[in-house]
Amino acid sequence: MLGAFVTSNRMSMISALCAVGSACAQDVPLPPGGLQALDGTYRGTSALAFGSEHCPETTPYALIVRNGQADGEVFSARDPTVVRTRFHVAIDSDGRIDQPIFVGGDEAAFSGRFVRDRFEGTLVTNDCRDLMTLVRVRE
Repeated sequence: MLGAFVTSNRMSMISALCAVGSACAQDVPLPPGGLQALDGTYRGTSALAFGSEHCPETTPYALIVRNGQADGEVFSARDPTVVRTRFHVAIDSDGRIDQPIFVGGDEAAFSGRFVRDRFEGTLVTNDCRDLMTLVRVRE
């Protein structure tokens, strides 16, 4: 019962943040230069929105974006220096990603949108749903 309460409160907080626009991708046009203007490295963590007791509360991520393509890394929640999986995805012309990837051998739905200097997205597996914000880092 406590787990349902915590999950309910977490979802309420996420919904509230979405309502004020700070945690949800909005329809914002790409910067001048289109997809190439997104080139760079984006880093951050995801927060567990809901899932089983086996799902980590936070997971570090990185995306390296070049010419409308993104190479991603999902790091271990226990040791953020250990890469758990790598993936490659294409970025749609409007700055969105919506593609399946594999994490730990399981297929996951990876989706989101580049908004200004960040990527806001989700990773959904059979057991977990993560919400992430990755911020472009200065190289």
